[in-house]
Amino acid sequence: MLCFELLLKETYHSLMTETNILLAEQLKKARKEKRINQREFAEILEISTRAFSFYETGKAFPPLSTLIKIADFFDLTLDELITGDSQRAVFRDKKLYNFSRAVDKLNEVDRLTAKKMLEAILVKNKLDPKLEEFRNHRSFKDIFI
Repeated sequence: MLCFELLLKETYHSLMTETNILLAEQLKKARKEKRINQREFAEILEISTRAFSFYETGKAFPPLSTLIKIADFFDLTLDELITGDSQRAVFRDKKLYNFSRAVDKLNEVDRLTAKKMLEAILVKNKLDPKLEEFRNHRSFKDIFI
């Protein structure tokens, strides 16, 4: 039992260290994108600058209530905040991201309809250059024009 507890503690410590590093990187990146310094952000979160510095350097992990405030401030989910693995990265346009979130909340039939509409637009986009090439082809002009 003692070996198992030791292994469990080591595994937990390793995961927390990795999570601290991921969060620290994400915090620094997100804060710099907003162009605010550590002191300003600490004030927003109502925590000490030292505590925030510890979070951003990976020396400490914030409590859940602070994580939620941080995620809300940056308009991220907790998962996006900690891992940086954001579906949003796919969207250059925030409105498209908001549409995708709204589509996720639709019933199954409407969600399928939205997917089919997007697929149709993407297929059209792929075909447009080929259609233009066909229109510019000499035999097409001889036959139809």
